[in-house]
Amino acid sequence: MVLKPRKAKAKAKAKAKPKTKAKTKAKAKPKTKAKAKAKGKAEAEAKAEADSPPPPQSLSSEELLAVSGQLFLDEGRVAVSLIQRRFDLDFQAACEVLDGLQEAGLIGPYKGGQQRDILLTQEEWQSKVAAS
Repeated sequence: MVLKPRKAKAKAKAKAKPKTKAKTKAKAKPKTKAKAKAKGKAEAEAKAEADSPPPPQSLSSEELLAVSGQLFLDEGRVAVSLIQRRFDLDFQAACEVLDGLQEAGLIGPYKGGQQRDILLTQEEWQSKVAAS
């Protein structure tokens, strides 16, 4: 009986052992947190889609002002991009909506790159919209 030295035996095992760890990690299932996050994101998008206002073609200018004013109050900030994305308006049309909201007294004047102030509460805005 021939005995191999221990070092040679360990090297033989290392060579014979397949490198499956890297492949196993690559094929590992996503963590449950990632699945939950993706599911939550999909639900939030579906809810936003359901809550989204009608397209601008079906809204009168007064209705567009009322809905966009409520949007700003809900978001807590005033941004042209919010109106552009939500109502699919170009920049000029969105700026005209902002001008209308300024004339109505909901938002403050343009301050050169700084965020406009929201001057009314939701209750005040809703009563103003109901009165007009």
